[in-house]
Amino acid sequence: TAYEITYGDWSSDVCSSDLVLKRRNHSEDLKRHLDRLAKMHRCNVCDIDEDALRMFFATLSSKAPKTFNNHRGSVSQFFTWCKRQGYAEKTWGCISCIETKRKDDASIEAYTPDAVTAALRAARRSLVPCLAIQAFAGLRSDEVRKLDWRDIKFENGEIEVAAFKAKTASDRTAPITANLAAWLEDARQSSGPVWPHSRAYYNELLADAFDKAGVTQLENGLRHSFISYRVKAINNKPQVALESGNSVQMIDHHYRKSISAKDAEAYFAIMPDAKPAKEKRQRKAKQPANVVQLPKAKAA
Repeated sequence: TAYEITYGDWSSDVCSSDLVLKRRNHSEDLKRHLDRLAKMHRCNVCDIDEDALRMFFATLSSKAPKTFNNHRGSVSQFFTWCKRQGYAEKTWGCISCIETKRKDDASIEAYTPDAVTAALRAARRSLVPCLAIQAFAGLRSDEVRKLDWRDIKFENGEIEVAAFKAKTASDRTAPITANLAAWLEDARQSSGPVWPHSRAYYNELLADAFDKAGVTQLENGLRHSFISYRVKAINNKPQVALESGNSVQMIDHHYRKSISAKDAEAYFAIMPDAKPAKEKRQRKAKQPANVVQLPKAKAA
């Protein structure tokens, strides 16, 4: 059966299928990975050969092993689903020509405190809350984009990450450090999405912030930085693992051990610029539109 692998054609079938139901918590990743493949190869799925796959995965060669392998897993599952649905012959399949990428045993890279400071200063105002949450609470970018301001419990000093918003599909709480609270203060709302725009726009502004700051952007660098500095700051790996939705084993194996206590202190001391006293008074004294401020009476 001829089957057009353009996003508009196959997405509705795939999204309602057991393929997505089995990967409910990763459905966005699955659709994003396959959309990327579809945009490169607009043809019948059974016409995708080894050369086409090699061309596609060559565009991912600079990605981290985990990202590369996740794309490979999504494509492999999609091909299996296509054969099960009769969109390709049972004997068809060439994902085996793409080898999984070996994970590097080297430590995960983290930003310096100066780099994060520069990125925050260069970021668009709408991006600052999300960037700060990633840097100082360790949320993944997808988790931040699903956050509502109601999830940020300032009174309890924590951010609630619900299972359906978390990559690990389990509830957890992340800390609101003193400097994170300061970065969120100006944008703070009672409810509504923390990021009301698209994923693509988020990635665009994030890349723009690091570019303007003159800092090389690291894949998942903000989250990795939080975990690295947090471990050093509180010296409690099990707690950091719970806060970040990670494991102690992963932290032991991958995260930087060369960070000093001084660097950790500097990282969580990154604060927004202090506003002039006059501006603070004006904000505090701001009146509702239906209230008229009367002039002060002259002293007798």
